[in-house]
Amino acid sequence: MNIVKTNIRNRLHIQTVNSVLAIRYGLKGSGNCCYQYDVPTNYLKLIGSSECYDYNNNDDNDDNNDWIF
Repeated sequence: MNIVKTNIRNRLHIQTVNSVLAIRYGLKGSGNCCYQYDVPTNYLKLIGSSECYDYNNNDDNDDNNDWIF
């Protein structure tokens, strides 16, 4: 986890850390890295829009530690 939580990103929520670790693991398992991955255009269009957020999901607390490692 020290690789993910650096001084630059020292206040990440548990859900964000889990997401970063899952992405790193998935890319490494497929033989890719984040520098080589091409983000699909439809995902790039969602950046900055409210369409990418699920406002009906009320599970924003960090009490759910089931996803850590």
